[in-house]
Amino acid sequence: MATPIYRKIKDLIMQEIEDKAANSPIDSERDMAVRFDASRMTVRKAIDELVEEGFLYRDKNKGTFVADRKLLKRNTAAEMLQEEISEFIVMYFNVKDAADIAPILEIDQDDQVLSVVRLNTVNAKPTSVEEIFFIRNQISDADMKNLKNLLDMNDYVKNGRVT
Repeated sequence: MATPIYRKIKDLIMQEIEDKAANSPIDSERDMAVRFDASRMTVRKAIDELVEEGFLYRDKNKGTFVADRKLLKRNTAAEMLQEEISEFIVMYFNVKDAADIAPILEIDQDDQVLSVVRLNTVNAKPTSVEEIFFIRNQISDADMKNLKNLLDMNDYVKNGRVT
């Protein structure tokens, strides 16, 4: 599957702002649309994601600016996956209907997913809690049993801190 145009534009914008100082303005959506030979809506989608991820911010009636990287919140899944996780604790898992997540996983609404919630730590300090979805029919029964054993050994569960 080919990379969507807005993702390519997003990557190009990231390269452009990499060396810019905080609070520096970026080009307008119109200018970028011309430069990247794309629609303004496509450019807007790329910028919207960068704003949502904290790399850019908007000041109404003034424009879009480079965010201060010292204040950058690392909360996107892609960023979290790039962090080194030294440990994790499986807090909870459940097999459930895929209705909400089916379009993202490109599976039928009637299929099931395995939802795993885990606590990630670095140097024994909690850094994030994430929910991971797996397509259930792609997981063996042996793997499901191993996951149950891992959960049973989890101190958080044994001590009643997680329900």
